[in-house]
Amino acid sequence: MTSAWPHGVSPVVDGEVIRDIAAATSQGDTVLLFAHPDLCTDKWLDQLVAALPSDSQVLGMSVAGALGPEALLERGVSWIVLPRNLVAVRSILTATPADSDEWHLLANRVLEAEHELADRYPDRNGAMILFATGQDRQEELMAARLYLLLPSLPLVGGSAATSIGQESTFVISEGRKIAGRHLILLIRSVVPLEVFQHHHFEPGDERLVVTACGDTPRVVVELDGRRAGDVLAAVLGCEPAELTVARCSERPFGIRLRDSWYIRSVMDVRPDGALQFACDISEGTVLCVMRPTDLAGSLEAFLPSVPIQAGVLFHCLGRYFEADRTGKVPLLAAQLGDYAVAGGNTFGEQYMGLHLNHTLTGLWFAGGQRDE
Repeated sequence: MTSAWPHGVSPVVDGEVIRDIAAATSQGDTVLLFAHPDLCTDKWLDQLVAALPSDSQVLGMSVAGALGPEALLERGVSWIVLPRNLVAVRSILTATPADSDEWHLLANRVLEAEHELADRYPDRNGAMILFATGQDRQEELMAARLYLLLPSLPLVGGSAATSIGQESTFVISEGRKIAGRHLILLIRSVVPLEVFQHHHFEPGDERLVVTACGDTPRVVVELDGRRAGDVLAAVLGCEPAELTVARCSERPFGIRLRDSWYIRSVMDVRPDGALQFACDISEGTVLCVMRPTDLAGSLEAFLPSVPIQAGVLFHCLGRYFEADRTGKVPLLAAQLGDYAVAGGNTFGEQYMGLHLNHTLTGLWFAGGQRDE
């Protein structure tokens, strides 16, 4: 492969993928790997690591379907090589800190790694990628704390996923699968870096106030002082018994921060009428019921017309389900065909200090000649 940013995507995980990655990886390079957990076995990972130069590193996460140029898959694997001469990467593996002492220790580790990179590569552009575990539902806390710690570094990321949830998810650190941990990547790049978040919704006319939350995280019991499911069903024009996750996903909620809208999705409608969200929601939050625009057309309009050399993308599993339901997976895949990208379907996305739903987030290696 002659690309300055070697990359690939495959519906299967086999020896051919290993040979492709090995042929594209040089001494000191970093391989970012996104793989469906049903396909990415410990044996296959061991074989991959053994085939690579000894001082290269393999980092990544499980995804509920891989994406790449002209590919948005239900399973599969995608990868991209970050060449040593263009990108320096330091990784930090951590559980969510349990108390202030553990947060202090993590902060010191992150700052030490960032200062080492900044001192070694003072003229390079910096960013942070978070491969998050959603198993403890602490993505909001991790994203917010990391962004506050290093506000000069744009942050982007995604929550590790499978096709059915987060129980068997993992990150990949030093070529090993590790469950229940976050992986923080600190990056210094020769080329400019741009992070982004994109969704295809616009604000509707309805506003609802969260008036009661449940005893467990991310559960809303009441909207506007009434049972949450009943209120949302009325807004969506259905009976409470007809309120499903699929119907909720057609018009998710949005919150407005400054001049931007960020999506909050319902992931379960409980028998008691409570709504289980895929992100934290607090009492007093004003939620806007969003309206969809065209999924594929919105992405086509959003994708950069300026040169982009490569990208790492985190694509919400909810977006994939919507694309599959509406027959637009081929259109979305085709729109990625012009870009040297790798990533996958995630169970939540991070952007700056926020945890999002039903969103595409990512990091562009920007400027110069587009690498296809």
